[in-house]
Amino acid sequence: MLFRLGKLFAASVAAPDGEIGRVTDVYFDEQRWTVRYLVVDTEDWPTGGRVLIASNSVRGIDWDRNLVRTELTRFQIGASPNIDPHSPAGPLCPLGNARGGHGKAQMGAQLRSLKDVAGYQLLTSYDCVGRVEDFILDNASWTIRYFVIDTNNWLPGRHVVIPPQWSRGVDWMERLVNVEISRSSVQTAPEYHSALALSRLHETNLYSHYQRPGYWQ
Repeated sequence: MLFRLGKLFAASVAAPDGEIGRVTDVYFDEQRWTVRYLVVDTEDWPTGGRVLIASNSVRGIDWDRNLVRTELTRFQIGASPNIDPHSPAGPLCPLGNARGGHGKAQMGAQLRSLKDVAGYQLLTSYDCVGRVEDFILDNASWTIRYFVIDTNNWLPGRHVVIPPQWSRGVDWMERLVNVEISRSSVQTAPEYHSALALSRLHETNLYSHYQRPGYWQ
């Protein structure tokens, strides 16, 4: 299932023994564009603070109740080490087994904050055509499938989606995402409407427009 990642922010986190805190951010692997951790503000726990829970500890998401269900207990989450929200190294910590992590750390990989990347400019072959407004996630694999691009400064009121895997690189200092597509192809790309779920038909039309094979193939 594909969903807008921004909808996850402020969702309540439910452990088997009750709710504890809310999602405030998401950390992803900048090399694989895969979500590794949710940042949870445990304001409902006596000690409080912000902690990380691994995406593979999430059992499901109840969108009607805006609720993230995890297999971790309230004690496991609340007793996790706090992360420093003001530290510049926070979004860049090495991948490892934070609370709820079950896989081996990937050496050399780094994490980035999705909230920090929101607002980055999208740079095509010639110039910027919009900014990153949100992200679309495949919750089966926790892969970020698309940037949601707001082209308001160029094409008023129009949104498009572009896979981050097409990027030639991200300039983290200049806040630029460089993609291997032309400005004209973005201009004529299928429009994305946030009120509608992103269907496989839309994805098929999108990849056909850019003359690229679909990831599902």
